[in-house]
Amino acid sequence: MLTRLPDGEVLAPAGPTARRPPRHPGLAGVVAAVWTTGVPAQAVTLRVLPDAAVDLVFAGEHLAVAGPDTGPCLERLPAGRVVGLQLHPSAVPAVLGVPAAAVRDQRVPIAELWGTAGRDLLDELAELPARAAADRLEAACARRAAAGNALPTVVDALRQRLTTGRPFDLRELGTSERHLRRTCTAAYGYGPRTLRRIVRFQAAAELLADPGGPALAEVAHRAGYADQAHLSREVGEFSGLTPAALRRARAAGTS
Repeated sequence: MLTRLPDGEVLAPAGPTARRPPRHPGLAGVVAAVWTTGVPAQAVTLRVLPDAAVDLVFAGEHLAVAGPDTGPCLERLPAGRVVGLQLHPSAVPAVLGVPAAAVRDQRVPIAELWGTAGRDLLDELAELPARAAADRLEAACARRAAAGNALPTVVDALRQRLTTGRPFDLRELGTSERHLRRTCTAAYGYGPRTLRRIVRFQAAAELLADPGGPALAEVAHRAGYADQAHLSREVGEFSGLTPAALRRARAAGTS
Protein backbone atom coordinates (compact mmCIF):
# COMPACT_ATOMS: atom_id res chain seq x y z
CA MET A 1 0.00 0.00 0.00
CA LEU A 2 1.17 3.51 -0.82
CA THR A 3 1.48 6.08 1.95
CA ARG A 4 1.19 8.95 -0.54
CA LEU A 5 0.25 9.51 -4.15
CA PRO A 6 3.16 9.55 -6.61
CA ASP A 7 4.14 12.89 -8.11
CA GLY A 8 1.82 13.94 -10.90
CA GLU A 9 -0.97 11.63 -9.76
CA VAL A 10 -4.30 12.86 -8.40
CA LEU A 11 -7.34 11.13 -7.02
CA ALA A 12 -10.35 11.23 -9.33
CA PRO A 13 -12.33 13.36 -9.68
CA ALA A 14 -9.49 15.83 -10.11
CA GLY A 15 -11.70 18.91 -9.86
CA PRO A 16 -15.17 20.08 -8.80
CA THR A 17 -17.89 17.79 -10.14
CA ALA A 18 -21.48 18.69 -11.00
CA ARG A 19 -24.13 15.98 -11.12
CA ARG A 20 -27.70 16.15 -12.38
CA PRO A 21 -30.47 13.77 -13.40
CA PRO A 22 -30.91 13.12 -17.13
CA ARG A 23 -32.91 15.63 -19.17
CA HIS A 24 -34.20 13.09 -21.70
CA PRO A 25 -37.67 11.92 -20.52
CA GLY A 26 -37.05 8.33 -21.52
CA LEU A 27 -33.97 7.89 -19.34
CA ALA A 28 -35.40 7.71 -15.83
CA GLY A 29 -34.41 4.05 -15.51
CA VAL A 30 -31.42 4.15 -17.85
CA VAL A 31 -29.08 6.94 -16.73
CA ALA A 32 -28.55 7.35 -12.99
CA ALA A 33 -26.73 10.68 -13.31
CA VAL A 34 -25.03 13.00 -15.77
CA TRP A 35 -21.80 14.50 -14.46
CA THR A 36 -19.18 16.96 -15.59
CA THR A 37 -15.76 17.67 -14.15
CA GLY A 38 -12.39 18.93 -15.27
CA VAL A 39 -8.87 17.51 -15.48
CA PRO A 40 -6.18 20.07 -14.56
CA ALA A 41 -3.10 20.39 -16.75
CA GLN A 42 -0.81 19.28 -13.90
CA ALA A 43 -2.62 15.94 -13.47
CA VAL A 44 -0.48 13.39 -15.28
CA THR A 45 -2.41 10.37 -13.97
CA LEU A 46 -5.84 9.95 -12.39
CA ARG A 47 -6.37 7.29 -9.73
CA VAL A 48 -9.96 6.13 -10.16
CA LEU A 49 -11.45 4.12 -7.30
CA PRO A 50 -14.16 1.44 -7.50
CA ASP A 51 -17.68 2.83 -7.10
CA ALA A 52 -19.93 -0.04 -8.27
CA ALA A 53 -20.85 1.89 -11.42
CA VAL A 54 -20.47 1.78 -15.20
CA ASP A 55 -20.03 5.12 -16.97
CA LEU A 56 -19.76 6.49 -20.48
CA VAL A 57 -16.91 9.02 -20.36
CA PHE A 58 -16.26 11.67 -23.01
CA ALA A 59 -12.96 13.56 -22.71
CA GLY A 60 -11.14 15.38 -25.48
CA GLU A 61 -11.46 13.19 -28.56
CA HIS A 62 -12.18 10.01 -26.62
CA LEU A 63 -15.47 8.32 -25.72
CA ALA A 64 -15.11 5.14 -23.71
CA VAL A 65 -16.94 2.87 -21.31
CA ALA A 66 -15.43 2.92 -17.85
CA GLY A 67 -16.20 -0.59 -16.71
CA PRO A 68 -16.81 -1.63 -13.10
CA ASP A 69 -13.50 -1.59 -11.25
CA THR A 70 -12.38 -4.07 -8.62
CA GLY A 71 -9.25 -2.10 -7.76
CA PRO A 72 -7.66 1.27 -8.45
CA CYS A 73 -7.51 2.22 -12.14
CA LEU A 74 -4.76 4.58 -13.28
CA GLU A 75 -6.02 6.66 -16.20
CA ARG A 76 -4.52 9.34 -18.41
CA LEU A 77 -7.14 11.78 -19.68
CA PRO A 78 -6.47 15.00 -21.58
CA ALA A 79 -6.65 18.22 -19.59
CA GLY A 80 -10.01 19.96 -19.85
CA ARG A 81 -13.69 19.16 -19.53
CA VAL A 82 -14.93 15.61 -18.93
CA VAL A 83 -18.57 14.61 -19.46
CA GLY A 84 -19.93 11.35 -18.09
CA LEU A 85 -23.15 9.36 -17.91
CA GLN A 86 -23.50 6.89 -15.06
CA LEU A 87 -25.79 4.06 -16.13
CA HIS A 88 -28.47 2.45 -14.02
CA PRO A 89 -27.21 -1.09 -13.28
CA SER A 90 -30.33 -2.72 -14.75
CA ALA A 91 -29.79 -0.88 -18.06
CA VAL A 92 -26.08 -1.67 -18.51
CA PRO A 93 -26.37 -4.71 -20.85
CA ALA A 94 -29.02 -3.03 -23.02
CA VAL A 95 -27.04 0.19 -23.45
CA LEU A 96 -23.60 -1.36 -23.90
CA GLY A 97 -24.67 -4.44 -25.82
CA VAL A 98 -22.65 -6.63 -23.43
CA PRO A 99 -22.96 -7.50 -19.72
CA ALA A 100 -20.97 -5.42 -17.25
CA ALA A 101 -18.62 -8.35 -16.61
CA ALA A 102 -17.37 -8.04 -20.21
CA VAL A 103 -15.85 -4.61 -19.44
CA ARG A 104 -14.79 -5.23 -15.83
CA ASP A 105 -11.55 -3.40 -14.94
CA GLN A 106 -11.33 -1.99 -18.48
CA ARG A 107 -11.69 1.26 -20.41
CA VAL A 108 -13.25 0.27 -23.73
CA PRO A 109 -13.57 2.72 -26.67
CA ILE A 110 -17.22 3.01 -27.62
CA ALA A 111 -16.51 2.02 -31.23
CA GLU A 112 -15.46 -1.44 -30.02
CA LEU A 113 -18.95 -1.96 -28.61
CA TRP A 114 -21.18 0.10 -30.91
CA GLY A 115 -19.20 -0.14 -34.16
CA THR A 116 -19.97 2.50 -36.79
CA ALA A 117 -22.65 4.08 -34.61
CA GLY A 118 -20.04 4.63 -31.89
CA ARG A 119 -17.56 6.20 -34.30
CA ASP A 120 -20.24 8.50 -35.73
CA LEU A 121 -21.31 9.53 -32.23
CA LEU A 122 -17.75 10.39 -31.28
CA ASP A 123 -17.42 12.57 -34.38
CA GLU A 124 -20.61 14.43 -33.41
CA LEU A 125 -19.54 14.95 -29.81
CA ALA A 126 -16.20 16.43 -30.86
CA GLU A 127 -18.06 19.39 -32.38
CA LEU A 128 -20.32 20.10 -29.42
CA PRO A 129 -19.96 22.08 -26.18
CA ALA A 130 -20.21 20.14 -22.90
CA ARG A 131 -23.96 20.57 -22.30
CA ALA A 132 -24.90 19.64 -25.86
CA ALA A 133 -22.51 16.68 -25.75
CA ALA A 134 -24.20 15.38 -22.59
CA ASP A 135 -27.64 15.73 -24.20
CA ARG A 136 -26.44 13.88 -27.30
CA LEU A 137 -25.06 11.06 -25.16
CA GLU A 138 -28.37 10.83 -23.34
CA ALA A 139 -30.27 10.50 -26.61
CA ALA A 140 -27.92 7.75 -27.82
CA CYS A 141 -28.41 5.80 -24.58
CA ALA A 142 -32.19 6.20 -24.80
CA ARG A 143 -32.26 4.66 -28.26
CA ARG A 144 -30.08 1.72 -27.30
CA ALA A 145 -32.02 1.06 -24.10
CA ALA A 146 -35.30 1.07 -26.00
CA ALA A 147 -33.94 -1.52 -28.45
CA GLY A 148 -32.49 -3.80 -25.75
CA ASN A 149 -33.77 -5.76 -22.79
CA ALA A 150 -33.31 -4.30 -19.32
CA LEU A 151 -32.43 -6.51 -16.39
CA PRO A 152 -34.90 -6.91 -13.52
CA THR A 153 -34.85 -3.83 -11.29
CA VAL A 154 -33.97 -6.15 -8.41
CA VAL A 155 -30.32 -5.28 -9.12
CA ASP A 156 -31.00 -1.62 -8.31
CA ALA A 157 -32.77 -2.63 -5.12
CA LEU A 158 -29.82 -4.83 -4.18
CA ARG A 159 -27.41 -1.92 -3.97
CA GLN A 160 -29.93 0.12 -2.00
CA ARG A 161 -30.24 -2.70 0.53
CA LEU A 162 -26.47 -3.09 0.79
CA THR A 163 -26.06 0.64 1.38
CA THR A 164 -28.06 0.39 4.60
CA GLY A 165 -25.37 -1.96 5.99
CA ARG A 166 -27.92 -4.28 7.58
CA PRO A 167 -28.14 -8.00 6.80
CA PHE A 168 -31.13 -9.04 4.71
CA ASP A 169 -32.76 -12.21 3.46
CA LEU A 170 -32.73 -12.79 -0.30
CA ARG A 171 -36.44 -13.48 -0.07
CA GLU A 172 -36.90 -9.75 0.57
CA LEU A 173 -35.87 -9.21 -3.05
CA GLY A 174 -38.11 -11.97 -4.37
CA THR A 175 -35.35 -13.91 -6.11
CA SER A 176 -33.12 -16.94 -5.70
CA GLU A 177 -29.44 -16.75 -4.83
CA ARG A 178 -28.43 -18.19 -8.22
CA HIS A 179 -30.59 -15.76 -10.20
CA LEU A 180 -29.41 -12.83 -8.10
CA ARG A 181 -25.75 -13.72 -8.67
CA ARG A 182 -26.29 -13.99 -12.43
CA THR A 183 -28.15 -10.69 -12.77
CA CYS A 184 -25.80 -8.92 -10.38
CA THR A 185 -22.81 -9.98 -12.48
CA ALA A 186 -24.51 -8.73 -15.66
CA ALA A 187 -25.38 -5.39 -14.04
CA TYR A 188 -22.35 -4.66 -11.85
CA GLY A 189 -19.65 -6.90 -13.32
CA TYR A 190 -19.32 -9.07 -10.20
CA GLY A 191 -21.41 -10.93 -7.67
CA PRO A 192 -23.26 -9.69 -4.56
CA ARG A 193 -20.34 -10.38 -2.20
CA THR A 194 -17.93 -8.13 -4.13
CA LEU A 195 -20.67 -5.54 -4.55
CA ARG A 196 -21.17 -5.48 -0.78
CA ARG A 197 -17.43 -4.93 -0.22
CA ILE A 198 -17.24 -2.07 -2.72
CA VAL A 199 -20.35 -0.37 -1.33
CA ARG A 200 -18.78 -0.61 2.13
CA PHE A 201 -15.49 0.78 0.80
CA GLN A 202 -17.33 3.73 -0.72
CA ALA A 203 -18.92 4.44 2.66
CA ALA A 204 -15.45 4.48 4.25
CA ALA A 205 -14.07 6.71 1.48
CA GLU A 206 -16.84 9.22 2.13
CA LEU A 207 -16.01 9.30 5.84
CA LEU A 208 -12.34 9.78 4.95
CA ALA A 209 -13.16 12.75 2.71
CA ASP A 210 -13.21 15.05 5.75
CA PRO A 211 -9.63 15.74 6.93
CA GLY A 212 -10.99 16.59 10.37
CA GLY A 213 -13.36 13.63 10.42
CA PRO A 214 -13.53 10.64 12.73
CA ALA A 215 -10.49 8.59 13.73
CA LEU A 216 -9.79 5.49 11.66
CA ALA A 217 -11.20 3.15 14.30
CA GLU A 218 -14.47 5.11 14.20
CA VAL A 219 -14.47 5.10 10.39
CA ALA A 220 -14.13 1.31 10.49
CA HIS A 221 -17.06 1.02 12.90
CA ARG A 222 -19.36 3.36 10.99
CA ALA A 223 -18.62 1.80 7.61
CA GLY A 224 -19.27 -1.71 8.90
CA TYR A 225 -15.77 -3.21 9.14
CA ALA A 226 -14.80 -5.69 11.83
CA ASP A 227 -11.99 -3.45 13.06
CA GLN A 228 -9.37 -0.92 11.92
CA ALA A 229 -7.12 -3.65 10.48
CA HIS A 230 -10.00 -4.88 8.34
CA LEU A 231 -10.56 -1.31 7.11
CA SER A 232 -6.88 -0.96 6.21
CA ARG A 233 -6.83 -4.19 4.20
CA GLU A 234 -9.94 -3.32 2.23
CA VAL A 235 -8.92 0.29 1.59
CA GLY A 236 -5.54 -0.97 0.43
CA GLU A 237 -7.10 -3.46 -1.97
CA PHE A 238 -9.58 -1.03 -3.51
CA SER A 239 -7.48 2.15 -3.55
CA GLY A 240 -3.85 1.02 -3.35
CA LEU A 241 -3.43 3.49 -0.46
CA THR A 242 -3.39 3.38 3.30
CA PRO A 243 -6.48 4.91 4.93
CA ALA A 244 -4.40 7.90 6.06
CA ALA A 245 -3.08 8.40 2.53
CA LEU A 246 -6.59 8.17 1.10
CA ARG A 247 -7.76 10.79 3.59
CA ARG A 248 -4.95 13.14 2.54
CA ALA A 249 -5.66 12.54 -1.15
CA ARG A 250 -9.39 13.21 -0.67
CA ALA A 251 -8.60 16.39 1.25
CA ALA A 252 -6.24 17.59 -1.47
CA GLY A 253 -8.93 17.04 -4.09
CA THR A 254 -11.44 19.22 -2.25
CA SER A 255 -9.07 22.03 -1.34
